[in-house]
Amino acid sequence: MKHNWESYLRVGMVYPAVFPETLKGEGPVVETARKIIEDDFFGAIEITWVKDINEREKLANLLKSSHMDVVFLAGVPILVEKINLSSIDEAERLEAVEKVKKWVDEAYFFEAKLLLVGSGPDPGKEKRNEAKQSLVYSLKELCEYAKRKATSYTLVVTMENYDRDVDKRFLIGPTLEAVEIAQRIREEFDNFGLTIDQSHLSQLRESPSVVLEQAKECVVHVHLANCVIQTCTHPAYGDQHPRFGIQAGETDVKEVSEFLESLQKIGYFNSKVPTILPIISVEVKPLPGEDSNVLIAASKRVFKEAWARLDF
Repeated sequence: MKHNWESYLRVGMVYPAVFPETLKGEGPVVETARKIIEDDFFGAIEITWVKDINEREKLANLLKSSHMDVVFLAGVPILVEKINLSSIDEAERLEAVEKVKKWVDEAYFFEAKLLLVGSGPDPGKEKRNEAKQSLVYSLKELCEYAKRKATSYTLVVTMENYDRDVDKRFLIGPTLEAVEIAQRIREEFDNFGLTIDQSHLSQLRESPSVVLEQAKECVVHVHLANCVIQTCTHPAYGDQHPRFGIQAGETDVKEVSEFLESLQKIGYFNSKVPTILPIISVEVKPLPGEDSNVLIAASKRVFKEAWARLDF
């Protein structure tokens, strides 16, 4: 690759994955987030809910002076609290929307440009169409709320698609179905897009070069990640985002480089996004006995080697 990656994108880190002790909105939030914020390799950080108001204010102050792009992962508390934006029970759906609106507010508090959500669990083939309609209602309500709360900028809601039959077993699901949902939302709201996660494509048994072409008009955010799906007894089986190159895993330097090349071919590095530059964030989670700081360093090495293999 002839040009520095800093000219094309900002590399981010999915903070609550690499420091899973913070997944429930508690723990050493500021202490651990600082390790990413102070590392100038990263131009973006993906954070999530912070329950303690004092910790929340401390983190917000760090981020304001960091010159980083911020992504708010509402998908984390959605999973933790089992919130279902696609529920076909209207009362449950409305309650889910109201809960996620709190994280829209929190995203604005942190000056995040993107708010990431997931669809909710797959109700089965017979109820999928009804659940998809519920999801569309919910996402439109969240986009409208984000617009209403906007001041100097408008928060963009982005939906991440997950596996349907491996681990999370979500309604959305196959990337083409995610695109169909996105197209319906974007007919009315311009502050909506899709997050494509490399490991989820592996779990969906989808070809990145094929589905990225299908989704290219909707992609606003990307995750680089690995998974284990061939060995169900492996401790990292499913949607666990283990380190790159782990034995029995799907992704190492070669696959990351090919994924980056596919992103270049669909024009992602030149696309209009709500962040300073397009974000590609690393999502990696330590297994028991692994060190988070080592995984961060290893992920940086993988990205740099993968980028160096590109020829455009």
